[in-house]
Amino acid sequence: MTGRERLIVAALVALVLLTVGLVGWLVLGPAPPPPQPAEIATENDAAPATPRPSVPAPVPVRRAPPPAAAAVQATELAGSVHDRNGKPVPAHLALAGPQMPRGRTLVAAADGAFRVLDLAPGVYMLRATASGFRPATPIDIEVRAGEVARIEVLLDRLSGVLGKVVGPDGEPVPLATVRIVWPNAEQRVPTNSDGRFEFDAPDIDWSQVTVEAATPAHDPVPPERARPGEEVVLRLGPGGYLEGFVRDTAGAPLAEATVALESISVDGPEALGSRHLPAIQAGPPDGRFRLGPLRPGRYDLRAESAGLAPGFARGNSVGRGGTTGGIVITLSGGATLRGRISARDGGVPVVGANVTVFEPGSALAPKLVRSDAEGRYEVVGVGSGRRSMRVTHADYLAEIAAGIAVPASGDVVRDVVLERARPGERMAFHGIGATLKGGPRGIEVQGLVEGSPAQASGLRAGDIIAGVDGQPTAQLSVSQVVELIRGEAGVAVTIDVERAGQGRFPLRIERGRVVIKQ
Repeated sequence: MTGRERLIVAALVALVLLTVGLVGWLVLGPAPPPPQPAEIATENDAAPATPRPSVPAPVPVRRAPPPAAAAVQATELAGSVHDRNGKPVPAHLALAGPQMPRGRTLVAAADGAFRVLDLAPGVYMLRATASGFRPATPIDIEVRAGEVARIEVLLDRLSGVLGKVVGPDGEPVPLATVRIVWPNAEQRVPTNSDGRFEFDAPDIDWSQVTVEAATPAHDPVPPERARPGEEVVLRLGPGGYLEGFVRDTAGAPLAEATVALESISVDGPEALGSRHLPAIQAGPPDGRFRLGPLRPGRYDLRAESAGLAPGFARGNSVGRGGTTGGIVITLSGGATLRGRISARDGGVPVVGANVTVFEPGSALAPKLVRSDAEGRYEVVGVGSGRRSMRVTHADYLAEIAAGIAVPASGDVVRDVVLERARPGERMAFHGIGATLKGGPRGIEVQGLVEGSPAQASGLRAGDIIAGVDGQPTAQLSVSQVVELIRGEAGVAVTIDVERAGQGRFPLRIERGRVVIKQ
């Protein structure tokens, strides 16, 4: 082969190689860039590395931390309680406001400070009270979101007497009667639900003030000296009990009888509500009752049962913390009160009239019946003595038929005539038309009905009723004296009157029909 031929063959071979390389480059693409150590690793460092397509490694995503919550200030109320001299007061606080339907109570610390957190924004009312201080006027406080509302409460010290009444067990006694006495005057105040009381009177000479307490159920405490601004604790003693049985005249037990106090005689100040103690029911099967605790003293008991006259047990003594037993109250059949209710216009029967018979001094409900289709009524088991009967009907003026003499047994007839009510009239009765009240001097005339027989006879307000038809009134109640004075129209009653400057003298008054205005 000539040199020219060898030259041509070499050129052809180079051309073929060039063509093959170009085709490979077009198919495979350009060579990859140099690998990065973090992305490609060799399987065996001793073996020749086989290039692999480069795959970008996932880049770690670093999320920015959420922005820090903005520092939110607590929505709260903070403050302190002091007296006018700057001394802290551990007062009781009551807070009411938004989203607090029942309010919130708290006590200020010994240094007078208080703090309430997590309050809803709005207007709150704050009350502050403390023993020995006058209650502060309620304060309105606006609490704003993200803010601290601050308040200072000032309390004024009491210059009067304050204290607490407790029972034998040391527990507070609510509604006890506290009697505060100073020269020529006195004041009675009740204790609150915590057994506390306060009384402030700047003009009193406190060097001569004493306090004492009483309830219907405790032995009272002796008077104690009171000092202004200092708390006094009055500890009551235990009361006593009355036990017994209710029976009929044959000795059979009456398990459905009701027992109540008729009268009370105690030493010292009388407690509010003493004469309105609740009645109790005698229990089966033997009619036993237990009444108490009662303040030491002497008690008259009354028992009643349907269809029977009331029975009594008088002069029962109650001792401190003791029980008086063996009391027997006997109920008899009594009398029957009957009659007819009619209208003055035409004399027609009044149907459905309410007829009630009053028992003087009774704490129990009066006996009640209604007139039938013929206007007739009948009340059984009426106790002996003078009685009043009240008759009412929606279409007529209420009428009290008084002075009914009831025997121990048998029948008593009393007819009642009703009149149509005129405007301004409330009720009518037969008597003298005087209003009476009990007092330290006896049964006193409190007032007179205009145009009444009492006014026409010369009776005056302030007169003392010392006797009625020869019967002294010193040991009688107001209701018993009223029954003696009332009676049928046209029948006179003689009253022994005691009048200042004139002494004692009799006054004869003819009973009449008295109309009470509205």
